Amino acid sequence: MTIRGTTFSPRALGLMALLAAAIVVVATVLVTRPAGSSDDVASEIACEVTKAEFGDPVDCTVSGPANATVDWGDGTQSPLAEAGTHLFAALGSTDVRVLGGNGDLLATTSIEIAPDFAFSCEYGTVRPVYELTPALDTTVAPYDFVYIGEDGSSLYPGDTDYPSSIIVASKMERSIVSNESRVQSCRVDSAAADAFDGTITWTVTSEWYKPVVTRTKAITPGVRAHWDGVQPIEVHVELDVLGHAASERVGVFFGGCG
Repeated sequence: MTIRGTTFSPRALGLMALLAAAIVVVATVLVTRPAGSSDDVASEIACEVTKAEFGDPVDCTVSGPANATVDWGDGTQSPLAEAGTHLFAALGSTDVRVLGGNGDLLATTSIEIAPDFAFSCEYGTVRPVYELTPALDTTVAPYDFVYIGEDGSSLYPGDTDYPSSIIVASKMERSIVSNESRVQSCRVDSAAADAFDGTITWTVTSEWYKPVVTRTKAITPGVRAHWDGVQPIEVHVELDVLGHAASERVGVFFGGCG
């Protein structure tokens, strides 16, 4: 074949055809390579906090290729364009990852999610806190009241003028330490406990009786006792959600039977 006065042999023409085909292949690869590939765009993720409470929205700034997704580490994913604020449906250390279109890891960070825990009590009427002292005979109760003698002194079990019967005691003045509001009910609110079937355990203790342990969301705390007025008790509530714990301890005043 002759091109512009130059004659080419059949072998030379074959080599020229292969070279042209190779150029076409290279051009096709460059054109079909995805725009915004991870090779071209830097990827980064940064969240405003490293620790958060379950139920609190977390703002994260994400950059990367247009076809990337954000894996929040709690079973959900978002397109890069929709990433920003997220409510984590997870507890503990949670990895947040930016993934390329082919699933390759482009960037990552981690957030510690703690269970939410809100503890509160309601209170009622104000009642006297009578001074109690260990009883000599514990067949009825492990405690007894302290009475006021005619001279204003405190009378304890075993003292000469200490009342010997209920009738005598009813006519005597009892020693009052203070006046306090009676606790009515206490409760724990936790979205994490609701979502993951967490356990809420109440332990109520007093000076005179064995601890009372209850598993429930809300209780009227008390011990298995009856006394006039109100008496101090300690309420300790513990939340356990998938091995993640929160707790609160408070002193209140309980009256009546429990």
